[in-house]
Amino acid sequence: MHERKKIQQREEGKVTIIYLGPEIPGVVAAGAVFKNGLTEKLKESVEELPAIHRLLVPVKDVVKMKKELSKEASAARICFKIVAEYAARKGVSKA
Repeated sequence: MHERKKIQQREEGKVTIIYLGPEIPGVVAAGAVFKNGLTEKLKESVEELPAIHRLLVPVKDVVKMKKELSKEASAARICFKIVAEYAARKGVSKA
């Protein structure tokens, strides 16, 4: 399946997904599950910071993604760090 089609299915809620990134204040909690597509705030944040999308995975792929997140130099781990910095900025701007 093409990556674009997978992304569309996730956003439309055709696939149950879980967010495996850090909490982003006012946007998404760590471990949030989406059965009916993404929230508008999360969609806006994904557009602002595409690294967030890498941390939205189908529930069936959770184990695989957690293994990838445990590897220091993996793409998923790098995205996690980028999102954590973004989340810290979001938290500061809301305070």
